[in-house]
Amino acid sequence: TTPPTMQVPHPFIVSVGRLVSWKGFEGVIDAIKGESWHLVIVGDGPLRANLEAHAREAGVIDRVHFTGLLPRPELHGWLKSADVFVSNSTYEGLPHTLIEAMALGTPVVATDIAGNREVMTHGKEGLLVPAGDSAALHDAIKKTLADGEMKKCVASAQERARAFSAGETIEGLAKLLKTICAL
Repeated sequence: TTPPTMQVPHPFIVSVGRLVSWKGFEGVIDAIKGESWHLVIVGDGPLRANLEAHAREAGVIDRVHFTGLLPRPELHGWLKSADVFVSNSTYEGLPHTLIEAMALGTPVVATDIAGNREVMTHGKEGLLVPAGDSAALHDAIKKTLADGEMKKCVASAQERARAFSAGETIEGLAKLLKTICAL
């Protein structure tokens, strides 16, 4: 990992993805209102100007930091140094960034949608919240930041993330192919 290129005060949240509507960045911006938390949004896309305007209107533009696209080592630096990783998507296939955050030992909060449920279990590897519910997202972030018990989720999350490693995936595929070939 490469350390982040800018300094952001703790506690800070990282959210990563293409800046499109289904990634739910507006909800993450709304979730930090009324708190001293900072938010780092890694990625770029067609909604960047809208998200900057939303942060300005919400009165949190001084605590929302847009990095644009980053090389993977720097992205990992942000993930590793964050206090919480948040995925607020309404749709995910296989949420790679969620898996990366889990593997790096960053506490995670994600929406309770199909792709995320494949990767994590609520209360075991992190917290799942209803999609589109900024109040629940705020509460889950607050709990993660304040609750020492949530640190136990980090070890479970790192273990679960190993199941998605290239080696494990290839080994699982090889076993499946051997089973099919034996038929």
